[in-house]
Amino acid sequence: MRVWMTVGVPLVLGILQLTHPTWADGEVAQAVADAGAWWIPLHLLLIAGYVALALTLWPVHRVGRALLVAFLVCNTAFLALDGVVVGSLAPSNPSAADAAWNSPWTTTLADLTGALWCAALLSLAVGRSPQRQLIQLALLIWVAFVASLFTPAAILVSSLALVVAVYRTYLGRGPRAGVTFGLFALAALARQHVGVEAALGMLWIALAALSEALNGGRTRGRSGPAASSRPESD
Repeated sequence: MRVWMTVGVPLVLGILQLTHPTWADGEVAQAVADAGAWWIPLHLLLIAGYVALALTLWPVHRVGRALLVAFLVCNTAFLALDGVVVGSLAPSNPSAADAAWNSPWTTTLADLTGALWCAALLSLAVGRSPQRQLIQLALLIWVAFVASLFTPAAILVSSLALVVAVYRTYLGRGPRAGVTFGLFALAALARQHVGVEAALGMLWIALAALSEALNGGRTRGRSGPAASSRPESD
């Protein structure tokens, strides 16, 4: 039953993310209007879904737990602002909704949420194979991910570190261990909350959980855009 939870929760969350409206031009108020009555319930379900996901992935090590808790706090605040506040303002005051959605505070909160999500998933991946070299590579992946907020090309460094990390894990503990680490790291690099990329991130998490279960590990208690998940970036 526990295995089905760790696989099923991210898949359900990925389906919800696929229903989130995306747009390249225009104002967020128009996206809210296009979503109709679904905008606010969707974001409330996403808040609950991320809490459920964190509980299914709850790690035994303190660093992983601290990162997950910090992520949940920031993610809940961001989704409440992005979903509930913006969704409530949009019908009666579109300009206020757009101002709230485009404010520096919202952008900063979105980026912080993404950075914490990346760090939490990488800590979960490393927690399953705590080797010094792997920890160093995970840190490089995270630093390059955060740097991609300012220099998009930095994501290439993160991707290269991911390849090296998977290779080292593959040699050190066997193919399936390397696949598990790689899937969690791929999910860490994916954008959150909106669209196909976010849904793929959830798929990687589900496959990582399944891989660990097939590897004979204990599922319970073992651990886990720019960073922003804003729709126009999809």
